Amino acid sequence: PRLFKPKIVLVIDDIGEHDKFKGELAKLGSKVTYAILPLRDFSFYFSEQGKRMHADVILHLPLETVRTDQSPGQGLITEEMSDAEILGMLKKDLGSIPGHVGVNNHMGSRGTSDRRLMTLILRELKRERLFFFDSHTTSKSVAPEICHAIGLPFLKCGLFLDNDNA
Repeated sequence: PRLFKPKIVLVIDDIGEHDKFKGELAKLGSKVTYAILPLRDFSFYFSEQGKRMHADVILHLPLETVRTDQSPGQGLITEEMSDAEILGMLKKDLGSIPGHVGVNNHMGSRGTSDRRLMTLILRELKRERLFFFDSHTTSKSVAPEICHAIGLPFLKCGLFLDNDNA
């Protein structure tokens, strides 16, 4: 087995709604990973900026949450969707973030707990040779188990440094 040294990865979530921190993000260079929301006004812009800065770019995939007062927004995948609808939305979301190397969930406590939904998504990510980074919004996530079973590279968030919507 291939051994990896421990590594700290800083992921900046929720990129793409606006561009008011573009300069600050650019100054971080390749030291961070851009987790970009799909189908937003600045999704493409930040995908390109990430590439210019030699930063990793991942899709910040909106998945259904357990809270009815929150909406993950455009590109949302829900458990009520058919298999074809799930895969179609995933393809559209991935297509809106050029240069992506992986995917992490945006919100998604309900989504990452749903075996059918996650199996469909994670199998497609494996087919696309991507990885999945679980934001770990719930301890009920089935992503680690499914990733292990299908051989998909998997990472899990260990700590949110700033959980403020400022």
